[in-house]
Amino acid sequence: MRDVEVSYLSPDVRPAFWLNDVAGGEFMHVKAQREADVPVFVLKNVSDFSLQQSWPLQDQRLERVDTKKL
Repeated sequence: MRDVEVSYLSPDVRPAFWLNDVAGGEFMHVKAQREADVPVFVLKNVSDFSLQQSWPLQDQRLERVDTKKL
């Protein structure tokens, strides 16, 4: 995904992105509105994940992750 912005009209406590059993997920210039203490990404059984220039998160490259919240 590239140049995507996710927002909502009323408070929502779900993560903007939930990836399960994904290989090769690449995210660049992604912005996501979120509530306090709610992760932007939930990753489960994900490999070759890349996140670049995406507010409010730092750039990351993950080779393999069983479960992770970003």
